[in-house]
Amino acid sequence: MQTSEKIVALGVGRKGCQIVEQMLGKIDGVEFANVRFQAEDDVLNLFNVPLKFNLEKDDDCNKIIDENFQDADLIFVIGDSPLVSSVVKAAKEAGKLTIGITTSNNENLRAEFKQASDALISFNEVLFSEEQIKLSQNVVESIVNLITKSGFINLDFEDIKAILQNTGTAFLGTSSAEGDNRAKIAALQAVSMCGELKNVKRILLNITTGSEISLSEMADAAGIIQEKANPDMQSIWGHVIDENLENNVKVTFIAGMCDKVSVSL
Repeated sequence: MQTSEKIVALGVGRKGCQIVEQMLGKIDGVEFANVRFQAEDDVLNLFNVPLKFNLEKDDDCNKIIDENFQDADLIFVIGDSPLVSSVVKAAKEAGKLTIGITTSNNENLRAEFKQASDALISFNEVLFSEEQIKLSQNVVESIVNLITKSGFINLDFEDIKAILQNTGTAFLGTSSAEGDNRAKIAALQAVSMCGELKNVKRILLNITTGSEISLSEMADAAGIIQEKANPDMQSIWGHVIDENLENNVKVTFIAGMCDKVSVSL
């Protein structure tokens, strides 16, 4: 599926750079870059991401976005450095859809990151690094594939934007299954990752298969997730074909709380 949207993933600080490094060559349709403060350890030289930026002060974030990513439509900002809020704020002020991903348990950092971005997905700091990388990749891959890849139910950038823009705190649910009732099983396992979904206001759902799947199978998976969530929520779901999955069904959703604080000017 042809798309004109430009998508960027920015790793910020050591953890963000590490996560973005592991995405290289695994996700099509994304431009990768790493960012660090001049005062931090020289983490950029440890990684092979082609675009690397050094910052001397917060104001440099706006310059980096304006000079290098002015034509971007969607920017993922990934990391747990104090710099992440400044980077994502610059991207959002430039009119980009901004998705934050962090592994930090620092409540102040999370609050600032959430307020500065359209949506923030957090993973527990105690997870093994490999699991943090895998989950972060799932977030980026599931959103990007809905925009760039074809399936039986195709979404576009405006559909993604309608769900994720200004959604605040967001949660990831993802799982795969094969055999009988594979879509239902994958959906139930994905829901179990998030626990309670009753306060969720928006859900973006990606159903990915390597082979054919019936509309009723997909509807069953979507129905399970909707049943567990708020009946008045806004939801959009799409289907993507990935032949590498063979007979598996992968269900991934991002659930948004719409809990950003309104700021009076």
